[in-house]
Parts: sequence; structure tokens; C-alpha cells
Amino acid sequence: MKRIVLFVLLAVVLAGCAVEATKTPPPTSDATGGVAILFQRSGGLLPSDLQWAVYPDGRVVTGKGEEKSTSADQVRALLVELNTLGFFDLQESYGMSSVCNDCYTYSITVNDGGRVKTVIAVQGATDTPDSVLEIIDTISRFVAGP
Repeated sequence: MKRIVLFVLLAVVLAGCAVEATKTPPPTSDATGGVAILFQRSGGLLPSDLQWAVYPDGRVVTGKGEEKSTSADQVRALLVELNTLGFFDLQESYGMSSVCNDCYTYSITVNDGGRVKTVIAVQGATDTPDSVLEIIDTISRFVAGP
């Protein structure tokens, strides 16, 4: 009887693995999947995870699959602004040793066509510089639209 239960459990686990394998997107030549900006927010007092992917052609896709469009020129202008704000000069992480249950954690990946960088920052941490908060605000305004 134990063998049958073990076999059934193993079959269920393997079936779950097979389903996951079919969800894997096809590989791309770009490690970012062609995304110019990947912006993720998690945590907070009432946890609310957000994710936006901004593509060079102007598409903006949420983590829920909702899509809107802007122009490629606006995306290029945003990339220039992020560069001006010093995104590529930032450290890879800020606030990782902070304990803040109510704070948001942001992960921002920027691919400007020549460089790719990810910065992770905890909002409200003492070592998170104002420039990171300005970058977060700039991207948030962009994805919110006019």
C-alpha cells in the first residue's frame, strides 16, 4: 500500500514538473529577453507586488499581462534620463541588511543596448541614496502614463 501511495505522489510531482517545463519561454539572444527596463516592487505594509516590463519599441507590460503602448522615442528618452540620474553608477544593492517589514523592495534592471545592470534597493533604508528614489519615481511616472 505504501508503494502505491509513493508512486501516486511521485507521478503527481513529475506531472507538475512537466507542466512547469511547458511554461518556460523560448530562449533569446538577450539575457533580458529584449526588455529595456524591468521594474519590480514587492513588500510593503499591505504587500502588493508590481512588475512592469518596458520594451524598446514602446510596449509596457504589467506582471498581470496587461499591455499599453508608448513610443520608442519616449523609451529612449527614459533611458537617457536614467543614465543622467546615474543609474549605471549605482551599487548593485542598498538596504539589504535593513529590517523593515513595511518597506518596499525594488528591483530595477536597465538594458540600454550596450549595458545591462540590476539594482535592488529597500525604500527607507538609511543607505539607499536619494538618486535611487528619484529613479524609482521617474520610472513609476513613466509607466503610469500621462
